Amino acid sequence: MTQFSDNSVAIQLPERNPTFTITTIYPPPTANDIVEIKYCMNLDKIFLLLATGMICIYGIDKKMNNSAVLEKTIKSN
Repeated sequence: MTQFSDNSVAIQLPERNPTFTITTIYPPPTANDIVEIKYCMNLDKIFLLLATGMICIYGIDKKMNNSAVLEKTIKSN
């Protein structure tokens, strides 16, 4: 996983090909910084923990060229 200065994240599979990118995701516009990123291969889900405490859950759509789609946001109290 590679995080860029615009807060986007590229998820790659270097063992398949050093330049093979599974998907690039962008957190919601109100997001601060990404604190933690986890990828679950079994579920094809990406979990982002943001500095605000919000958790964003993205699903990877294989039919749409491995595009990541924001499925759910969870706000912590």
